[in-house]
Amino acid sequence: MKTRGIVFALIALIAAPLLFAGVAEARQAMYNNLMRSGIYPALYGTKFETFRCLWCHVEDQAGPRNPYGQDMEDYFITNNTWDETAAAIAIEPLDSDGDGYTNIEELNAATWPGFADDNPGSSMCTDLDNDGFAIEGGTCGPVDCNDNIQSINPAASEICDDNIDNDCDGTVDCQDNECTNDAACIVCTDSDSDSYAVEGYSCGPVDCNDNDLSVNPGAVEHCSDTLDNDCDGLIDCSDADCNGDVACAPACIPEASQEKGKKCKDGIDNDCDDVIDADDPDCGGDTGDTGGIEGKGGTCSDGIDNDGDNLVDCADPDCSRSKACK
Repeated sequence: MKTRGIVFALIALIAAPLLFAGVAEARQAMYNNLMRSGIYPALYGTKFETFRCLWCHVEDQAGPRNPYGQDMEDYFITNNTWDETAAAIAIEPLDSDGDGYTNIEELNAATWPGFADDNPGSSMCTDLDNDGFAIEGGTCGPVDCNDNIQSINPAASEICDDNIDNDCDGTVDCQDNECTNDAACIVCTDSDSDSYAVEGYSCGPVDCNDNDLSVNPGAVEHCSDTLDNDCDGLIDCSDADCNGDVACAPACIPEASQEKGKKCKDGIDNDCDDVIDADDPDCGGDTGDTGGIEGKGGTCSDGIDNDGDNLVDCADPDCSRSKACK
């Protein structure tokens, strides 16, 4: 007899978890069947999806049935069926929790038909974690998708690498638009293996040509290859890095030698000696000898001090015999 008792005890220990698992699966199946039936569209996105066991039980971890759950069970027993949808429809006219509202009125308002203190006429907003957001939605505001953790609510910022929907928008981590430029969600593309990527942000300075190893933000600008080698938006001689480079030196021509003094009035250091116009010895310097002549041809009416003596056209004695000055 003692041996038989031990055997029965072992069987009970093995069977108990399977029994509880079966009950849990049955509850989950009941919830899924009711929600998939589509007969209560007002419940989508509300506390009925977050705390599903409270539909029929006094606690979210199941346990004893609440009055609505008891009416469901009574229907199953009376009609010898496990048709959740038929049972829910059959008890819609009842007021299971005795709060003055029928079960269908409560379900259409997304209030618990098994708890008298939660009904369409109440302002019950459940905020267990005191973060200012409730699980009911509707008049209680945006739905808190996790009312047990204060940092999770519709006003929170999404943390991009914790596998949690922190802001209750239905997207997690890198699927959330808030994480588009977050370091955890950016893949750095470096096709030419020069240690610079095209994405920027946490990947560092942008590689403006990821197909050319010699072009990147760390490269030296080459001043005559028509490329933006260092990715600063400037090419060749337009880049300050090319100042003084032989490829970018100005074309130097003698000051005032071929154009009879005109270059001595253009404000340009044409011969690259750091001296401009009348200050340049080529333009006469202190002597006024520019290599030009005033008084011949049209030089007395061209508005130019051709000979660098600070006298222009008819003011220059050299033009005294010119017809333009008579």
